[in-house]
Amino acid sequence: MPLKILKKITHHWHIKLISIGLAFVLWIYVENLKEIELSYPVPVEIRNIPSEHLVSNELPIHVNVILKGNERNLQQIDHSSIKAYVDIKNTTNGERRGIVKIDKNSIPRSVSIKEISPRVVDIKIEKIQVKMVKVIPVIVEEPPEGYLFQDVVIEPEQVRIKGPDSLVSEIDSIYTNDINVGGLTETIVKEVGMHLEDKLSLVDEDAVSAKIIIKEKFIIKDIRKSEIASINVREDFSVLIEDVFTSVFFKIPKRLENSISWNKFSLYVDCGGIDDPGTYSLPLLVELNINNVSLVKIEPPSVEVTVEKK
Repeated sequence: MPLKILKKITHHWHIKLISIGLAFVLWIYVENLKEIELSYPVPVEIRNIPSEHLVSNELPIHVNVILKGNERNLQQIDHSSIKAYVDIKNTTNGERRGIVKIDKNSIPRSVSIKEISPRVVDIKIEKIQVKMVKVIPVIVEEPPEGYLFQDVVIEPEQVRIKGPDSLVSEIDSIYTNDINVGGLTETIVKEVGMHLEDKLSLVDEDAVSAKIIIKEKFIIKDIRKSEIASINVREDFSVLIEDVFTSVFFKIPKRLENSISWNKFSLYVDCGGIDDPGTYSLPLLVELNINNVSLVKIEPPSVEVTVEKK
């Protein structure tokens, strides 16, 4: 029994083998005839914009393109190479509707375009206007404690912008990008870009120079002192200094207000050149050994000194 089955299977085996091969080829052929559809987001470009004009309205970022073809051909397409465009050749100022087309050279011939969505876009064409406008600096943050933002000098003070006539005609000034003065303890110069609305651009400069002026804050400190020394006294003289409380006024950086040791300065009078006993009015002098501190005034500015012979 098994032998009879084997004979039936192998009878005219070459014809059966050819039949199987033909069936496989036919299956491959039919499979290749099957078509599928794939959707691609494609950026839209505007072609043939008239000289000295631009498109001033917002356009769709992309259109949705549905392509139809066999799966193998569609999968071989680099969707970034598909180009969608609207041709506005021979148009002038105003609004119009443009038909979105696909550059046929960007897709294989064996693939067809089933749908483009949206198929039509609204386009507003305007003349380009150039205008000189003022630059306004935008300051943000604050310098550290003890420092003060004083001013910012912009160079140049005006720049030329260009864009659609309807927009540029309404603009007299533009703002810089944020100028952050936080952390600054000294005057610096830096390049600063502009904050521009869509469809606007700079004609000449990409940025302006900003001189940011930072000043240190100073305060006046009043120190009371009663001890007054004398110098350059003749060896045969003695001196008696008027007993007064003095106010010594110093200019100091605010950041050092609580860190200065005020025992590092002294008051004195200079008795050099006094050769006769008597009472003299001598100016008060300060010996100062403190960095970043300067003397403003002394009240009273002088004291009476009595010089006697020993």
